[in-house]
Amino acid sequence: MIYRQLFYIHRNIFKNWPKMSTFAQKLNPITGTIDWVVQDANYDYHQEIARAAFADMLHDTERNQKYEQALKIAIDKVHSNGKKANVLDIGTGTGLLSMMAVRNGADSVTACEAFKPMGECAKQVITQNGYADRIKVIPKISFDVTVGEKEDMEKRCNILVTEVFDTELIGEGALSIFLHAVENLCEPDSIIIPQSANLYVQVVESPVAQNWNRIKDVFNDEGKLLVKVPEAIKKCAGSSAVHDIQLSQFPRTSFNTIISPTPICTFNWSSSLPFKRLHSVETRIERDGKAQVVFMWWDLQMDCEERILLSCAPVWAHPEGKMKSVEEIPWRDHWMQGVYYLPQEIDVKKDEKYIVHCGVDEYSLCFKMESVKSSVITSTLEPPVCNCGLHISFSRTRIGQMNDSRRIKKYLALFEEHLDKDSSVLVLGDSFYSALAAAKLGVKKMYFLESNKISRGILLDYINANDIENVKIIESLDELKTTDLSYVNVVLAEPYFTSSILPWDNLRVLYLFRQIRDQLSRDVLIFPKTAVIKAVPVHFKDLYKIRSPLDTCEGFTMDAFDKLIEFNMFNVLGKLLVKVPEAIKKCAGFSAVHDIQLSQFPRTSFNTIISPTPICTFNWSSSLPFKRLHSVESRIERDGKAQVVFMWWDLQMDCEERILLSCAPVWAHPEGKMKSVEEIPWRDHWMQGVYYLPQEIDVKKDENYIVHCGVDEYSLCFKMESVKSSVITSTLEPPVCNCGLHISFSRTRIGQMNDSRRIKKYLALFEEHLDKDSSVLVLGDSFYSALAAAKLGVKKMYFLESNKISRGILLDYINANDIENVKIIESLDELKTTDLSYVNVVLAEPYFTSSILPWDNLRVLYLFRQIRDQLSRDVLIFPKRAVIKAVPVHFKDLYKIRSPLDTCEGFKMDAFDKLIERSSKVDDIVEAQPLWEYPGVALSEVQELLLISLIDTTEKAECNGSFNIKSDLVCNGIALWIDWYLTDSTKSTITTGPISPVIIGEKIDWDMHTRQGVTLFPGKLVTQIDYSFSINFKEGNIIFKCN
Repeated sequence: MIYRQLFYIHRNIFKNWPKMSTFAQKLNPITGTIDWVVQDANYDYHQEIARAAFADMLHDTERNQKYEQALKIAIDKVHSNGKKANVLDIGTGTGLLSMMAVRNGADSVTACEAFKPMGECAKQVITQNGYADRIKVIPKISFDVTVGEKEDMEKRCNILVTEVFDTELIGEGALSIFLHAVENLCEPDSIIIPQSANLYVQVVESPVAQNWNRIKDVFNDEGKLLVKVPEAIKKCAGSSAVHDIQLSQFPRTSFNTIISPTPICTFNWSSSLPFKRLHSVETRIERDGKAQVVFMWWDLQMDCEERILLSCAPVWAHPEGKMKSVEEIPWRDHWMQGVYYLPQEIDVKKDEKYIVHCGVDEYSLCFKMESVKSSVITSTLEPPVCNCGLHISFSRTRIGQMNDSRRIKKYLALFEEHLDKDSSVLVLGDSFYSALAAAKLGVKKMYFLESNKISRGILLDYINANDIENVKIIESLDELKTTDLSYVNVVLAEPYFTSSILPWDNLRVLYLFRQIRDQLSRDVLIFPKTAVIKAVPVHFKDLYKIRSPLDTCEGFTMDAFDKLIEFNMFNVLGKLLVKVPEAIKKCAGFSAVHDIQLSQFPRTSFNTIISPTPICTFNWSSSLPFKRLHSVESRIERDGKAQVVFMWWDLQMDCEERILLSCAPVWAHPEGKMKSVEEIPWRDHWMQGVYYLPQEIDVKKDENYIVHCGVDEYSLCFKMESVKSSVITSTLEPPVCNCGLHISFSRTRIGQMNDSRRIKKYLALFEEHLDKDSSVLVLGDSFYSALAAAKLGVKKMYFLESNKISRGILLDYINANDIENVKIIESLDELKTTDLSYVNVVLAEPYFTSSILPWDNLRVLYLFRQIRDQLSRDVLIFPKRAVIKAVPVHFKDLYKIRSPLDTCEGFKMDAFDKLIERSSKVDDIVEAQPLWEYPGVALSEVQELLLISLIDTTEKAECNGSFNIKSDLVCNGIALWIDWYLTDSTKSTITTGPISPVIIGEKIDWDMHTRQGVTLFPGKLVTQIDYSFSINFKEGNIIFKCN
């Protein structure tokens, strides 16, 4: 607990530190620390869309066509009744369903899209396809859509179409979306598309799947128990979260069906059932066995005549499985199947009667199974909760890894061959609990470096459960450096670290070993001895679709969406206003390496261009330079396109090279020829890496190509080139930002620059208030989109840009857009000597690179006051005012960073608590936090603390008030933010707080591009909190107090 507190303090120091113009924070997976590094980040909404695999949905031809068939039936039915077909499309995305509705004769179509970049994209797609005058796009969530004269919709719809489903069916809020729409946006007896959904369950016995949920004891080959799992872990119900996988790729030999696929509940989207309810089905057991796992999937009944069915079933249960081949049944990455683990496995006998229960709440499902004889009738089913710590600390794949008998067997062989009663062993890595087998085999002493607090607690549980005494737990690298390791003669690693994502992130073990090498004897044994990174170029059958442009989709042009997966700023009519400089467009930004479980993908989904090939070897005892190039020449095996590189690694565990631990997928596994596919788990628990080549390469069979792997101390990069055109080099440089923008601004600021909500509001402001006679002064850093005003024809623009790098980027924007009527002012002193008498508009975003808390950007008020006398009396100022707002919150976790310990693991921590208390007294009572990262529930209505006019000349403002708490939850914090009102209309608000209405008792949806202010205190049940708030504009001090 102490170290967790210190971690929070350390992290918040860095989160709240002013952002340096050329540095950003990045987790170093090798050292496990958060470093300040030059960051070549290009993180914006476009990457969100591309990496969310959204394009895969549009490539789903069956989905698209069945939605259109259902629309045609609905529209024809409404017309046959003598009515106009008025369609509402919720979550329109690219506008595809709306355009289908128009194409099939809809009389009016309204489309709403809450994700603003997609809403703008939909408008462009609709315009490009000639439907701009037939479809109205509303950039709102459906809950905010209004009906009536001069409102969003003039009248209610009589056809509702939407696709708001995920693997769990209701995880995206489908229940509340349909309910609200039916009650508020649809006419009575409207046609809903899809009409309904059916949920199916299949109860199975599957030791393979159970390995992802239940930890097993460790035995040797003779059956002797070596490491016993603690009872708390054995009896734990586990996690309720769905485990989504491609069940069609799960070998049929890996499970036995206890209960065949059975419909368990139906969701009629036009009904108004309560969100939280229980569905049950009685069924007969088909064979003796253990009921361990529930497979779940769903289908959609698309039309009211029940002729069109869209199924997500795995191939063996698909309704069209008898009519189509396996290859013809669609592969989908956006809708998979769900796996749920029963809280306790149940021994069942053939022909016994059992009830399967499905508990439903607004967003999730849970399952339970019980005998008809012992069933107790209830109206709800509470989801299982992990109380042992393991299931909430480690991923399913890590739990599966802990159970991997191949791995365990290889480590046991290593222990028996190389360890004895004189061995003193140092274990590096997180959660390597099976290493305790070495202690049971009689080694002299074991040292575990276990820096993860929860994992350390679980390790202690294992030690106690197995009555082991010769183990010492070391909590940090610093402590390890002060430990006498001269007696250690074996260093052992799995290696695994909780912070790792890609396989080579676990090279952190190399960093740790180098940190302590001088403390160890020269002849110390090190296991594993080497690591080999391997790669193979691949032709995918399906996977590429998640990143692939559409060109056209069901006959509609999709250029705007394809560009959205790439980059620019346009107005609502699609006219280019501000072009991004080519240097920024072409900048490499992020390296496109991703982790993936390759064994999940069907072999029919890709064609191998170059077979699996070793590309480099890491010998842990060598001292090779960190930065080097590894290359391998290979012959192309078939005509095709080299699009992707698969990567994985093997560990050579011992010096005799007899024990190999491979991370390869099943089809490339070194034991694949000796064992059947069933004997090699289809899904290896180390993730493999996928690298998308910057440009796909057309290749011909038998051509020779070179695959290069560039290695530096912390990362890898790849390149592929023909032998004919290859240029020999000794290194391969990773992508580096050369435009200046990615290393100058934080991720949140770049996201803010791309925030279409903000941009649209500013464009509306420009079009309404600026004209050819406007002379505009822009205050704030990096407000590049303000250049749209110049393109719209204003007379003159002055930019106060005091940040040197930002000033250079602004100049690049000016040159790229051929703008001449802009003057850049480098400092406030220069601004004070500039003739501003002609300026009739002052414009601010406002944003400053030095700002931490939202109100730090009130610096714009200071700047304006400094030059007020230079401006005319009737100058227009935007934004017009700012309002500081607050709401009491129940935080699930955030409060812990300020919470006293009292005791920790039975030890009194009074001295530490006093240290934290003293530190808190000298620290700001309001600290900056990105609250979207920390779940919190609103406990009262939002209150406006202070309204600030930008033409106000007062030096101090203050207020007092009370929050009336309207919840039984403990209040442990108050969140504060600032809203900027560009004009008198609330529609022009730029918020740094919640982006949707705050509802008491519900989670707050915070803006992701800014930090909010928060004051934290010990949780307490109260009905009222009194507060006082004051701000000194001259000194920049803000004081917030509450009791």
